[in-house]
Amino acid sequence: MSEPASKRRRTESGVEEGSESDSENQTAMKVKRSKYWFDDGNVVLQAENTQFRVHRSMMAHHSKVFKDMFGMPQPEQAQDAMVDGCPVVILGDEPRDVELVLAVFYDNVKALDFRKKMTVFQLGAYLQLGKKYEIEYLQNEALKHMRGDYPTTLDGWDETFERQNIDSNKIRLSGVARSVILFGHSMFVLSVLPAAYFTYVVYSSPIWI
Repeated sequence: MSEPASKRRRTESGVEEGSESDSENQTAMKVKRSKYWFDDGNVVLQAENTQFRVHRSMMAHHSKVFKDMFGMPQPEQAQDAMVDGCPVVILGDEPRDVELVLAVFYDNVKALDFRKKMTVFQLGAYLQLGKKYEIEYLQNEALKHMRGDYPTTLDGWDETFERQNIDSNKIRLSGVARSVILFGHSMFVLSVLPAAYFTYVVYSSPIWI
């Protein structure tokens, strides 16, 4: 069976480089710009139908994967496959996750105070994209928060459980625990699973709702 004439070149991380067919895909769906769109940016990242015009130097500074990718000779893209003269890199990630990570790069402390509790969306983005693009400090902070909220010791759990009981939104706690269970399995962070399963079962009970 013959292969299609135009294919994207995919890196090991799942990043796809733009090709001539990208412009057709952009036409087929309504592409929108994110709030991270810098006029002096020199690369456009696209996640689903959302584009981010950012700086190669910024991406390479934080991510080993992007540093390696931008350090390699890049094939020329057709002019109609570029956006405002910038090459397009197609990402297989959710726009929200990409935006949360870029917020840390560009907004720094305003976007993420490591002393505060992470939202479940931040936790997922930092864990998954931190691993995928080798952004070690983000992945490590997310793991630290997750292990702190779902400890392995009885004393640690008693303290966490007491703190959780102050939160009246038991449905929210149940939903967060369910997400942590998924993260724990997908990221092989098995130590958080007993506490996460217990939290999910306890706060999913009609007694708490």
